[in-house]
Amino acid sequence: CQIVYRDGVLKIHRATAQNGATRFALHGECRSRPDGSWQGDIQWLPTTRLMIEGQFLKALPKDIQESMQKLNFQGPVSVLGRSQVVFGDLESRPELDWDCQFDIEDGQLAGGEYVNALRGTVWARGTNRFGQLSASGQVSMDALRVMKIPVTKLNGPFVLRDNKLQFGASSQKAGSAGNNSEATEMTAQTLAGTLRLSGQCLLETGKVNLDATLENADLSTLLLELGVPQQESQAICNVTLKDFRGIPWNPQTYHGSGSIHLTNAKLYELPFMMRLLSVASVSANDASAFQRADIDFRIDGDHIPLKVSADGEVLRLRGEGWTNLRRDVNLQLYTYVGRRMPLGQVVSPLLAESRFATFMMVEVNGTLDNP
Repeated sequence: CQIVYRDGVLKIHRATAQNGATRFALHGECRSRPDGSWQGDIQWLPTTRLMIEGQFLKALPKDIQESMQKLNFQGPVSVLGRSQVVFGDLESRPELDWDCQFDIEDGQLAGGEYVNALRGTVWARGTNRFGQLSASGQVSMDALRVMKIPVTKLNGPFVLRDNKLQFGASSQKAGSAGNNSEATEMTAQTLAGTLRLSGQCLLETGKVNLDATLENADLSTLLLELGVPQQESQAICNVTLKDFRGIPWNPQTYHGSGSIHLTNAKLYELPFMMRLLSVASVSANDASAFQRADIDFRIDGDHIPLKVSADGEVLRLRGEGWTNLRRDVNLQLYTYVGRRMPLGQVVSPLLAESRFATFMMVEVNGTLDNP
């Protein structure tokens, strides 16, 4: 590198260094301030690449080290942008400012068990003064995997205030830095549809609180990505999750509620529906068996109570029961004559949809894959 000192200003031109897989390349400038402290301005050059792991974290200032440990991120990161450091004596904490672009190549969170294969860009602007961390910016992830489910095109704003990370619309309420051209909600493509997210995460505990919607998902592709093979049924799926709370790696902490709405459906090809139609003596190749369905659910740890409603020309279905994260299922379903059947046109207006006016009651046990 080239170092020049003139008129109280130390200039560093293209300083480079390497330690293992970590490479630094920067221009820098350092000058004294009237209060006796020193200000260092750094411009990161494109060849800078940091390998975020244990040895690298130990070399960071204590405040940054603690913040990175809370995020529990590992992987290679390329850095481009500017940083500023203000420091006084050895006993005082440095003040940090940054406005940088971080390109992640193959990152992971929390050891990679739940979030891994991160590839994309994070733009962040922030400060760390007197141990108080404040940052905001935009995420643009090309791809990642969350609990083995592939996610692409994750885009949206975030705000980080010490221990609290807010994202999506929640970050806008917290005062996200940005301009009108930047995204104001967190969206992604996953499970064959568009996912929208808003919420917050406490970094010290990992506790998440969020609202989410999955829009216009293809049911057969969604089931395949969830690990349910050979499900060819057609339907458009819309899911709403409200006030979900919990720690991702501890299912017993999960709480929330939501609904699943299926339209343009041909559900007769699902193994569950084929068995139900067989019991009801309805042809399993009747594409009009069920055209729409609604499922309301609550989340109470590993236990997920359900209320089910499905409508078709041949049959209507009502019921309730439960499932869990192991895909066990226990349902009591009541079938009614479809509204378009001749009998249904006469009977339906006269009888309420109660269990005492059913065509048949069906108990369902087993698993979602093999009911």
